[in-house]
Amino acid sequence: MYKHYAYQAMRSLCVFLFSLGSVLGQSAELLEQPVNGNAKEEIGLELQVAEIEDLATFVNAILAVHPVLQSADAAREEAVARERQAGRPIYNPELEADYEDAVDETYEIGISQTIDWGGKRDAAYAVSTSQRLAAEATYAERRNEIAAQVLQDLSDFWAAQTFHQLASTNTSLMSDFAKQAGLRYQAGDIMRVEYETAQLAFAEARMRLAEAEAHTTELANKLITFGAPVNPAGWPAMPTEFPEHRIGAKDLNEIVGMLPEVRAAQAEAESAAAEVDLAKAQKRPDPTIGVRAGEEDDESLIGVSFSIPLFVRNNFDDDVMAAVSANSRMEAEAETVTRLARADL
Repeated sequence: MYKHYAYQAMRSLCVFLFSLGSVLGQSAELLEQPVNGNAKEEIGLELQVAEIEDLATFVNAILAVHPVLQSADAAREEAVARERQAGRPIYNPELEADYEDAVDETYEIGISQTIDWGGKRDAAYAVSTSQRLAAEATYAERRNEIAAQVLQDLSDFWAAQTFHQLASTNTSLMSDFAKQAGLRYQAGDIMRVEYETAQLAFAEARMRLAEAEAHTTELANKLITFGAPVNPAGWPAMPTEFPEHRIGAKDLNEIVGMLPEVRAAQAEAESAAAEVDLAKAQKRPDPTIGVRAGEEDDESLIGVSFSIPLFVRNNFDDDVMAAVSANSRMEAEAETVTRLARADL
């Protein structure tokens, strides 16, 4: 439970990091205004801005090389390319040529074009646009999740570092206590059981110190693996105060609507709705019109052709029903994500 709330707190902080421009701009305006309080408030505000700047630099450096975010970025670029492709015409013209050497020598050349009568290109473009929006929202969601995890790991590292310092101090005290107990035991001032108890306490203190060192090293290596500077001494500290952020009832829906996971779910639902239109467009046959010209002996030939598929054996009704069901499912999932996001906020 504690981990869940700590993780949510880190996610909230990462939102502030990615709104760094606005936060710093507001902070700068506050610094330019006359200070009504004492000088400590102004110094505290400057330190708060500096802490956020350091954190933003640290987090962005890791995000720039994180493989999960690079994968999400590649998926976003793929969606952009598919959207461009979906906006292009579906059918290309076809060039036809025919030659016959029988009683008469005949040759023809023509060109034909299938017409997108059912609006398939527009429907496919709407689908790809929604998928592109979903990929962009997913990228932002992955970015926030990784940033929140980096901040959580950084917070855990500094907490472990503090615990390590306490364990080191405790070990030093236990070492002095064990030495004093040894001297007093040799002098006959204490019993053997008391001497052994002191030695046991010193051994336990050393074990806790080793555990603290191992935990601190583990957390440091976790951050270094994903791009943090090798020397933890240069890592930024967590801010002592969070930027003030008041949420009113009016702002609740706006904030929820801006969350990447909500935008991704809504885009997926819009894509599913566009899939219904695409499935319906697939039910409409597209005709092919062609013209040809040629010569038979000394006679000129000119012809026009028209063809259209007959959806007799398969009318694609099941595809439409499947798309409608998928649309209902995605709308319900989007509503679930929105409600959970509102509850979390």
